[in-house]
Amino acid sequence: MSDVEALIRMVPEHKISASEETDPDTLTNLFKKIVADGYWTHPIVLEEDNLVVMDGHHRLAVARSLKLRAVPAVLYSYRDVRVESRRDDRTVSPAQIIRCGLTNTLMPAKTTRHCFPTTLTCSIALSDLM
Repeated sequence: MSDVEALIRMVPEHKISASEETDPDTLTNLFKKIVADGYWTHPIVLEEDNLVVMDGHHRLAVARSLKLRAVPAVLYSYRDVRVESRRDDRTVSPAQIIRCGLTNTLMPAKTTRHCFPTTLTCSIALSDLM
């Protein structure tokens, strides 16, 4: 088992809160890829206390479309993760991201970029998530 696989938790999708919108074209392409592959290859990354998505909004939307009972996730604290804005017209902070998730006031798609201490991959059959 890799270090990342040891970090993966199975989190019920209904407990997860998004903080960003998704792009319809990206969502469609990712949905098709995950279904065609039959495997979940990247865990969703969540803020550990509130289960707000740091990375993986499109994957969360795919999980919800597939009605998965749980999704592979890795939990981090903002003490260990750097975040920056992808947009020149916006600044972002951990507190703002969490607030958006908890109030369902979504930022535009691809507003934030999170920098994690390790590369996050997994290989879990979709059939194991249903």
